[in-house]
Amino acid sequence: MQAENGFFYNFIWEDYSINKDFRTSIAEPNWWSWRALWALMEGYSFYKNSDKEAADKILKSVKNFINAVKKNIPQTYNFKEIAGFKRPAWLPYETASDQAAILLLGLSASCKEINDEEIFNYCKKLAEGIILMQEGNSKSFPNGAFLSWENLWHGWGNLQSYALLKFYEINKDESIKSAALKEINYFYTYLMEKNFLNEFQIQKQDNELIAADTKEFPQISYMIRPMVYASLEAYQITEDSSYALKAAEIASWFFGNNRAEEQMYFPETGKCFDGILSPKNINKNSGAESTIEALLTMIEFDKNLYLSELLERFEFNNVKLEN
Repeated sequence: MQAENGFFYNFIWEDYSINKDFRTSIAEPNWWSWRALWALMEGYSFYKNSDKEAADKILKSVKNFINAVKKNIPQTYNFKEIAGFKRPAWLPYETASDQAAILLLGLSASCKEINDEEIFNYCKKLAEGIILMQEGNSKSFPNGAFLSWENLWHGWGNLQSYALLKFYEINKDESIKSAALKEINYFYTYLMEKNFLNEFQIQKQDNELIAADTKEFPQISYMIRPMVYASLEAYQITEDSSYALKAAEIASWFFGNNRAEEQMYFPETGKCFDGILSPKNINKNSGAESTIEALLTMIEFDKNLYLSELLERFEFNNVKLEN
């Protein structure tokens, strides 16, 4: 699926040929390519100890990708004003911190295997840009949230805190860890108190930030898994069990601790419903994205008995787990 330019196509046709033309399958610096790099680095960490031939093939692909990324590293790091906010314009699509987070995940993992000062410095600028998209604090809205793009926050794929904590592992910059923990400590708590949200915009009113165009639905597993990942990474780094407990409570969304009070994930089959559309309406389709996001979440809790037992506390009092 990797094109000659180093980036990745995203879809195939029914005859297994690569779809090279549809707008979400063009090999260019975008969300799909960032996710491909992240996936390759996850694979490399496994294969390097079990299959040298496969690992070498993956690393060759990663190096081709990195060479493509280098051609797109900004030469200047400027700001732009959007809706009265000063935003870093060097992130993907200028202010897309959600995309920057996925790129940072892949590139920071590559830094563990490939000594490349240019890429490491670019990772630092990506992290800096993500942090500049953070608004609010423990007492003021939006409570440390990393905005996804411009003045918009959305829940799906928001991996900023997780990406920052993974980069902190190799960079050891305390300001990076502090920014990530601020979102986990305060904004995640805010979302949990609201029974989660789909998206909102922020605007300034009398020197305060307020929510505009808030949408509660749909709620999907692709919103839940990133928060679980970040909370569990915070637990691993700080050894503070409150983060593990928060991760378990967030993950209990799958077992009925949600706005609709409906079970979304079914352990007996591994399927997950596609989303909550309203307090009384569930999308009972079970697509690949929803199921994979749920399974990725459950895998994290299966890694040790303590985490499994935490999740079991929330598998939920009044919810009958059925196939």
